[in-house]
Amino acid sequence: GNFTTLKHLTLEDRISSPHTRGVLREISGGIGKLTNLSALSIKRCHYLESLPAEIGRLHRLEKLVLSNCSPDLAELPQELCQLRYRLREITLLHLLGLEWLPHDFGSLEALEYLEITMCPVLRELPPSMGRLQKLESLKISGDVSSPTKIPLTIRKCSRLKILVIRRLAPESVTSLFSKPWEEDEDEDGGCNMLQDICLEKCELDDDHCRMILPNLPCRLQTLRLVHNKITSLNGFLQICLPRQIRLLSLSKNVVWESNDPKEQSKLVELLEKNWHLSKLDGVGCPDVGIFSPGSGRALLARYSQPLPLSLWPLVLENAALAMPERYVAIPVGSGENTEEVDCTALRASVVYSLL
Repeated sequence: GNFTTLKHLTLEDRISSPHTRGVLREISGGIGKLTNLSALSIKRCHYLESLPAEIGRLHRLEKLVLSNCSPDLAELPQELCQLRYRLREITLLHLLGLEWLPHDFGSLEALEYLEITMCPVLRELPPSMGRLQKLESLKISGDVSSPTKIPLTIRKCSRLKILVIRRLAPESVTSLFSKPWEEDEDEDGGCNMLQDICLEKCELDDDHCRMILPNLPCRLQTLRLVHNKITSLNGFLQICLPRQIRLLSLSKNVVWESNDPKEQSKLVELLEKNWHLSKLDGVGCPDVGIFSPGSGRALLARYSQPLPLSLWPLVLENAALAMPERYVAIPVGSGENTEEVDCTALRASVVYSLL
């Protein structure tokens, strides 16, 4: 039949498994005749060892998904880069043999979303990725023992808003933050839109944090350092976080489950210093920065209990109502404007059932 009008195609070998020889072992070059194809998904083809060069003829292709293909699939065809004007999304999942991406990968000028998950032998992302000027979301997830290197050139992706890195070696992560992010801004703005960074399960410790925190993008709004090996807040107290940051997540770290009073005191100091934070691990803090010097410590002394830091956001959420003395309130986003608020009439207590 005539399939030239086909827009969506999924190739899935339901018989194939890593232990059962499948049916789909090769994709015909005739796929290049599907000139109206906009979405191509290739899944569970455990004996598919390569993709045909004719994939470069699918000039209307906007979305490509490759998942669970043969360990012998070591690279993608260079002809993929011929889809530069329409291809917007690429998802690469569980490609256990993938070692290289096309060296001219950065020529995919329409690419907005790139996800690479569990490609454990992928050696590096090509430096040409710095030319992906429409890329908004980059998600990379691998194995902490994998050799994957992220090129510094991605800092030049001027529209990048979301950067998610999971289970990569800490050296691969810290190399991205070896100097202030804004140093790579060029006359076109550089990477000036990055708003959300998630670094999860990368075995980042306190020393790694001291390298990363001073070099965060100044427009960052959300920072998630989840499930790492952070044991102290000291690194966070040595710098001021970017003033645009509203959410900081430290869950699943040693420090976040600590009930050390010293770390509790550091948490209060962190909030005093970074009044713009409105959420810790997704739990709301006050809408105003209530911590004039010393007032947060008075609160800590008043409610001194062996609580892990993970419960302190719940305490701080009620802090404004729990403090009867006067304090200086700094409305979020107000810059240097401050307003003294009389709290003498306010009477409320922390909800002890939460503690």
